[in-house]
Amino acid sequence: MRWAKRHLWKTGIAVAAALLLLGLSVWLLVFVMLAPASADAYSGTVGHAIAGTAQATPTPDATMAALQKEQLTQQVRQLDNWWLYWLYNGSTAFIAAFASVIIALFGIYQWAGNRRNDLRAQAEERFKAAVTALGSENEATRVGGAILLRSFLNIELHE
Repeated sequence: MRWAKRHLWKTGIAVAAALLLLGLSVWLLVFVMLAPASADAYSGTVGHAIAGTAQATPTPDATMAALQKEQLTQQVRQLDNWWLYWLYNGSTAFIAAFASVIIALFGIYQWAGNRRNDLRAQAEERFKAAVTALGSENEATRVGGAILLRSFLNIELHE
């Protein structure tokens, strides 16, 4: 339990970094996806005025007028439902970013589990060494084993 309290700040940093990455991804998606939509809405209206002589207005073709009207209707619909187009176009990047965060968190979890198992194995080896030293014929080795066992128990109880 003490280990968890001592290393809680490391977990906090990892969580804060993951949230920062997620926030940056969302911010980038919103501003990158919204900028082209607003520029496309006006792209057809710029540059039609030509300086020079006035010309007679041609009679509009019915098919061209219908196509232009349909195009304008689609542009207005796109501007009205910008969030829907953003969802369609940005969902892949958002899903990829979210999956990356999940994979990173899983990797951190797996690393922590492996580290915990390694520490347990080291503690088990230290305990076996202490017990082996306690069973020795040499008195100095037994005293060393008792000291090792005491320090082992002190460390284990405080963690």
